Amino acid sequence: MGSGGDGGGSIRVPASCCGLFGHKPSRARNPSGPTASEHWSGYVSEHVLTRTVRDSAAMLDATHGPDDTTPYFAAPIEGTFLGATESDPRPLRIAFHSDPAMPAAVHPDCRAAVEDAARLCAELGHHVEEVPPRHDTVALGRAFLVVIGANVAAEIREGEEIRDRRATSKDFELTTWVAHMLGKAVTAEDFLVAYRALLTETRRLVDVYRDYDLVLTPTLGTPPVRIGELKPHGADLIAQKVVTALNWSAPLASTKIIDQAAQSTFSFVPFTPVANFTGQPSMSVPLYWNAEELPIGVMFTGRPAEETLMFSLAAQLERARPWRDRRPPVRA
Repeated sequence: MGSGGDGGGSIRVPASCCGLFGHKPSRARNPSGPTASEHWSGYVSEHVLTRTVRDSAAMLDATHGPDDTTPYFAAPIEGTFLGATESDPRPLRIAFHSDPAMPAAVHPDCRAAVEDAARLCAELGHHVEEVPPRHDTVALGRAFLVVIGANVAAEIREGEEIRDRRATSKDFELTTWVAHMLGKAVTAEDFLVAYRALLTETRRLVDVYRDYDLVLTPTLGTPPVRIGELKPHGADLIAQKVVTALNWSAPLASTKIIDQAAQSTFSFVPFTPVANFTGQPSMSVPLYWNAEELPIGVMFTGRPAEETLMFSLAAQLERARPWRDRRPPVRA
């Protein structure tokens, strides 16, 4: 197993690309201390990527629970996560859709993976129904980028105080430094407006899916990409280098620039950030492989603190369509 910190999909994204199982627990299910009470305004959950569901469940049994200084923690569970993998769940109500939450065009393979998973769930006795979320993608992309940028700026400032020296763009990857500059450009008011907008969307989504146990979506907006493909290039690369060289923070605070950055940032990951700002448990399950034999993960997002039900479903899916020994090809 490999460790991961998921603040926008960083457990579920590589799991989808590599044909692995990636589970992001509920907010505060795992401790985040002792050096910080929460990461990225509580959006980050620490856990692991695994080949099997049972390994993920066993690790969460070993790590979950609050640390001494946590401001909040997830509701306790009955039994164990590993125990939940040993029997099938009751018949579940599962909503599904392929509508992105952030600005993006969803690849047909990712839509096909969701439709395939929906059919499999129905064959296993679950009630499956298409229910669109009706996201305002532009507003969500803008709000999420502002919150993350502010957190990156705060972390770099804290790092400067610890190291007792000023950070420079040479200390970070280009996109991290640009996110930091965005965070410095927005005001405290901008941050709170964005943060509250995501809270409002959380409440709306909980109401939309109140009658469902889980929501099924693609994990990613595209199939796996080649190494290096997500690095900025072309006009994006030039613009980021110019902004960095000139220390040009102020224009980054404009709504138009933020919206353009969101379009570029979330084209690959338009689904995963939702469970980060809602705090819900979410898992990428490797059920589908496209014509090129590349893994296309599908994502199930559950109610807060209901990881046991999710592990039970994931184990049922794994028994129905085993993936542990399947490997994607390595290509030049």
